[in-house]
Amino acid sequence: MGIQILSVILVLCRGTTAWLTLSYAWANFSMLALGVWAVAQRDSTDAALMFLLGMIITMLTDAVHFGLYYTPPGSLPLKAVDTYRFSMATAISSLLLKPFSCFFIYREYRVRGGEYSIGKHLGRGARWTQYHIPVRGANPGLGLLSL
Repeated sequence: MGIQILSVILVLCRGTTAWLTLSYAWANFSMLALGVWAVAQRDSTDAALMFLLGMIITMLTDAVHFGLYYTPPGSLPLKAVDTYRFSMATAISSLLLKPFSCFFIYREYRVRGGEYSIGKHLGRGARWTQYHIPVRGANPGLGLLSL
């Protein structure tokens, strides 16, 4: 919950100047909405997983936004330079906070009973074979098995 409040503050402070596009703001506010949903539904693993995956995606898109839209503050008037630097610092702080947020969100997901494992086998009951062997009488018109 504390990470969520800090994220809200950082995203709001980032909005003091318009050096990033609206897609940055929409992505981060959408993650805040998913975070509120994940906190409100304490027993839902789906909410925690969606919040985790969304945070991972926004980490990547934030880095792309910073690379594409950062301009040095030299072209700004002197009064706007400090505000621009503050906005940039809060955006970078938000990006640096996201891996820690993902760690805590993943821990909460596991506490709620979620199991997300990539590359594990499907289990005993869900094995697939390479060849499909039709059962006798399943489709008599094809005549595959004439026993």
